[in-house]
Amino acid sequence: MTPIRSGRYEYRYSSLIHLRQRLKLKQREMANLLNIPANTLSRWENGATKPDAESLAAIYSLAKEHGVTPEFFHRRRPVAKQTKGRSRLIVLWDFQFVPVAWNQLDEILTWVSNELTKRFGRASYRLSKAFAWESQANETDELDKRGWRVFEDNEDLINEIYDHAKSDCGQDPEDTTLVLIATDKEYAELVRELKAQGVRVHLLSPSKKCDQLLLEAVGSRRRILLPEYYSPPISTRVRNFVSQLIGG
Repeated sequence: MTPIRSGRYEYRYSSLIHLRQRLKLKQREMANLLNIPANTLSRWENGATKPDAESLAAIYSLAKEHGVTPEFFHRRRPVAKQTKGRSRLIVLWDFQFVPVAWNQLDEILTWVSNELTKRFGRASYRLSKAFAWESQANETDELDKRGWRVFEDNEDLINEIYDHAKSDCGQDPEDTTLVLIATDKEYAELVRELKAQGVRVHLLSPSKKCDQLLLEAVGSRRRILLPEYYSPPISTRVRNFVSQLIGG
């Protein structure tokens, strides 16, 4: 019997997150409308399990009732090649300028973890660090719970990230992959310097905010796009920080 061939389209669990965001529903609210436990919807959204055909039909009906046509299936992308021969994975996140609101952070962290495992699953040593404002306490607590080493400061942390990158990657550069979660052009020189030492550098960033100089330094083939998410504007973060300083 001839085996079934893979089609051009595949189911993507991230489509449920995007749909729920378009419907402006929280996980529990959408679960109640579907008459399912909230943790079932959570498992669907993080890819741990998949909804069956009947459940997909119920989700489709709910979306259409709100005037939205869901897209559960997307054109299949080429399978990402795993990094070969590199046992060290360093992840540095400039959380000051690539922030994620605390109520979306769990979803994004799950996505990041799955993506890194898919691409760099052969790395036996993995170190993840996030650099944040002291006013981002809710977010840094969640990062800490998920195993990230968090460094907080009220100053620009770019120089500190430089120091950590050089130290962490310099131990064995030709066996190291660095994933930099950032958008600022100030990192372009760091990327070029590390690549010259033999470090393999990848960039993980939002689609609309990344500086062109940084993209050119990394190379388009080694850029990973973050899924769409809400991030508070810098003015809001600064206002929250000032409010904490004055005790407001």
